[in-house]
Amino acid sequence: VRIEKTTNGQDADDAPGPYVAPGSTVTWDYTVYNDGTQAIWLDNIEDNMEGPVSCEKDYLLPKEFTDCTAISGTAITGQYENVAKVSATGAGDGRKAEDTDPSHYFGITASIDLVKTANPQTFNELNQLITYTFKVSNTSNVTLTEVRVDDPLPGLIDLKCPVDTLAPLGQTGAIMYCSATYRITQADLNAAMVENTATAYGTAPNGAEVTDTDNEKITATLDSGLTLVKTAFPTTYSKVGDPISYNYRLTNSGEVTLYPTYSVVDNKTSVTCEDQPSELAPGESVTCSATYYIVQDDIDNRLVTNLAKGTAKDAPTGGNNVNSNEDSETVYYAGIAVLKKVWDPVGKEWLDANDADSAPIMHWPAGAQYQVTVTNTGLVNLENVVTVSYTHL
Repeated sequence: VRIEKTTNGQDADDAPGPYVAPGSTVTWDYTVYNDGTQAIWLDNIEDNMEGPVSCEKDYLLPKEFTDCTAISGTAITGQYENVAKVSATGAGDGRKAEDTDPSHYFGITASIDLVKTANPQTFNELNQLITYTFKVSNTSNVTLTEVRVDDPLPGLIDLKCPVDTLAPLGQTGAIMYCSATYRITQADLNAAMVENTATAYGTAPNGAEVTDTDNEKITATLDSGLTLVKTAFPTTYSKVGDPISYNYRLTNSGEVTLYPTYSVVDNKTSVTCEDQPSELAPGESVTCSATYYIVQDDIDNRLVTNLAKGTAKDAPTGGNNVNSNEDSETVYYAGIAVLKKVWDPVGKEWLDANDADSAPIMHWPAGAQYQVTVTNTGLVNLENVVTVSYTHL
């Protein structure tokens, strides 16, 4: 006599048998064959785990078989085995015969776990290198194959994993570490963060794909900065109405891009900033200009000092002001005065030669003695040789 048992339609004599989901229905089918040369009576048919088995016939002629009623059960987790056994008696000589047939299934719990980390967790400069580590763990009770990690972060460099197969949970080889690097871009600095999600994949023995995702976010510790340098030309003046041209150079001295409107406020004059680029990257500059005309107070004060301060925005729309340093520029009065005196030989003193009433009467050709005093009335050094000339009328 011979008994054949199947599990979910598979002749699963050897482990692991079909892979099934825990909690799902498992069906065992039984067929009994008379392989002898005499008829037999079927005495007993049973499953060591599922109990008695009933068949359509209990008497089989040589080479005849009978189907038995299928038994169903609920799958459990892990490896499962049960054994069917048949006992028979020869109808002609009464000899006993028996046979067994084992069957198996495996209750599979297929899953994978991904943990993504970044080092360092913060950044503050362009092209800074970030190292990502991906810990991939097989959290199932079966081996996973075709294991890989995908990360869609643009610019990610050389994402590598050491193996593509992971042993079941708790066994050596159930965990691997993958790695990749990334360089910070200006867009990351502008956004003040880098955030993305990686996905781990694996394939279970039954062909099912398992996945897990993990998100990682790193943030920037950045400074925005705007530097104003103000210059004047010329740097001196001598009379009312003299024009002074001012140049204002606004430079992005921070680590993030700045945006318009770019402006400068000067306490002496109105400033025009015609250059309004849509973005001002770190290190880039815009130039503004203004003209100031000297007034009498500037002559009296002997110098002009004015203060200026610039602003830009930290976002394309709705941004906050980024203020520059305050820069001052001073221009100075350049002036000269001449005092001419004549010697009075009678009074023995120098008299103002410009005052006709006080000037002495000289007897020509005895001539006159003159004293000329040249004074720098401004606040800047006067260069070149001072030359005095006059005409005798």
